[in-house]
Parts: sequence; structure tokens; C-alpha cells
Amino acid sequence: MKSQIRAVGSFLMLAMALLVTSCAMVPRSATRTDNPFTIVLLPDTQYYSQKFPATYSAQTRWIRERANELNTEFVIHLGDIVETPGSETEWQVADEAHKLRDEYKRDARHTYTLSLGMLKGDVR
Repeated sequence: MKSQIRAVGSFLMLAMALLVTSCAMVPRSATRTDNPFTIVLLPDTQYYSQKFPATYSAQTRWIRERANELNTEFVIHLGDIVETPGSETEWQVADEAHKLRDEYKRDARHTYTLSLGMLKGDVR
């Protein structure tokens, strides 16, 4: 467990270093945008898919409903999607929640990524 935490910590530090470095490399004369955008983080949904499906759906519905207002460009899912990888019910809950978010995707330009996190057990 400690090695996994260290690996995640190292990854996050590297990501921050890359972000800071890339921001520092932008020339001072670069044109600022007057159109800010949003990156939405959707963290650890495994307990929502297992015990609180309405919360999971509410989160993805919130993303969809505010996407234009916030000028959402990217949605990043962090951590585990389901608690029990072999549970068809949990995967169905997750699928239904993301279908709500996908309804917005059809008419917009933002993209998203899903993370499988540190799944426990065998995924088949």
C-alpha cells in the first residue's frame, strides 16, 4: 500500500512539475484569452456505484447541465469507477451515470477520460 501511495504521489508531483514548467514557458507576450474554460474532476465514484447511484447520476447530470455555462473543455475521472469489479450492477450504475454526461458530449466539444484506479480483484 505504501508503495502505491508513493507511486501516486510521485505521479502527482511530476504532473504538477510539468504543469508549472509548461506555464513558465508561455512567453509574456502571449495573448491572454478572455474566454476561460473549466476542467471538471470526478473523483472516486466506486462507493456511488455501489451504494449511492443517485449521487453518481447527480454528479454527471451537474456536469452536463453546467457545461456551457462553465465552458467545460475536459472531464477527468479519478480513482476507481466501481468498488467490486465483478459486479455487473455497479458497472450498470456507472454506465447509466456516464450516459447522462454523454448526452452533452454529442452537442459539445469537451472530452473526458476515465480511470480504472486501483481495482481490487479480477476484471473479466
